[in-house]
Amino acid sequence: MGIVSDTHLGSMYAAEDLLHASYDRFAAEGVNFVVHAGDLASGPGMLGYPGHANDCRQDSMDWRGNEEYVSTTYPRIKGVITHCISSSKSHEGWAWKKYNGRDMIHDVANGVCMPPMEIAGESHPGFELKPREDLNYLGHDRRTIKVGPEEKTAIQIVHPDGGGTRVTSYKMELFVEKLESGSKPHILLMGHYHRFILGRFRNVLGIMVPCMQHATPLFMRSAAEPVLGAILLELRLDNGGGILSYKFDMLNHYLKPSYTHAE
Repeated sequence: MGIVSDTHLGSMYAAEDLLHASYDRFAAEGVNFVVHAGDLASGPGMLGYPGHANDCRQDSMDWRGNEEYVSTTYPRIKGVITHCISSSKSHEGWAWKKYNGRDMIHDVANGVCMPPMEIAGESHPGFELKPREDLNYLGHDRRTIKVGPEEKTAIQIVHPDGGGTRVTSYKMELFVEKLESGSKPHILLMGHYHRFILGRFRNVLGIMVPCMQHATPLFMRSAAEPVLGAILLELRLDNGGGILSYKFDMLNHYLKPSYTHAE
């Protein structure tokens, strides 16, 4: 499977070259199953942290513009399905939480058709997006999917809240410690932190998934350095869905950003 996270499309700092190169690599390797661990979109530039509008494309200032940009820009390769969650609290989640309850990634994946209308005497333009049949939207924040023969291998995808910590593994360890015995997934994929770690915690294969966004001014102010990349993961499973072995391939990214803010 391919694994990506935090692509933040609509941000001027999004590493779109890495995103498309990663999908080209997935296709070349015969991968047709990709998981996205949240913050697929930058969210409306008009919402979010102070200065967020300065970090976003002009055509992504409202939810309509950002949805349209994501729909037309996210890689589309025949036969490759991306199973994605979104955040209900940050970026794409700002329209959900702070503005109008809009589920942006649901719209991008499943399409939307809004006719022109008048609300309280004001005219509102229509808006339409065609469905992206290659995007399987799973919902907000945390979902578990089953893969492998007879779908016995559980992969939990989570996009948590809050900032990172000095010790990269701490958030992953804390999350796994709180999982109830007997209901733990085989694999935990965690987005949001723009960091990377691979480890086993309580027999859960935990991966903090790297991002696809170069350092924004917000990251620079917090003295944090994002880790960019994508992941290829090959699993060898037993009859019960347990992981006998795995092959892990990190698609690293060290290229100079192409946007005009790069020094």
